[in-house]
Amino acid sequence: MTRLYSNRRGFLDNLIDSIKQEYNKDTELKESIAKFRKEAQELENSEALQQARQKFKDIEKETAQSSEAIQEALGKVKHKISEVKCFVKKVYNLVYDLSHVIKMHRE
Repeated sequence: MTRLYSNRRGFLDNLIDSIKQEYNKDTELKESIAKFRKEAQELENSEALQQARQKFKDIEKETAQSSEAIQEALGKVKHKISEVKCFVKKVYNLVYDLSHVIKMHRE
C-alpha cells in the first residue's frame, strides 16, 4: 500500500512539476513577445527608419516621374519615325513614278 501511494505521489509530483514548467515557459514566451513588440515599436519610431522610408518614397516618386518622361519621349520618337516612314514612302513613290515617266519619254 505504501508503494502504491508512493507511485501516485511521484506521478502527481511529476505532473505538478510539468504544469509549473509549462506555465513558466508560457510566462517566458509572453515576456519575450512583449520585449519583441517593444523593440519593434522602438525600431518603427526610430529616426533612421523614418528617413529610410522617406528616401524610398522619394526614389519611388522620382522613378515614376522618370518613367513617365521616358514614355513621353518614346511616344514622340515613335511618332517622328512614323512621319519619316510616310515621307520616305512618298519620296520613293515619286522617284518610282518619275523613273517610269523618264523611261517612257526615252522610248
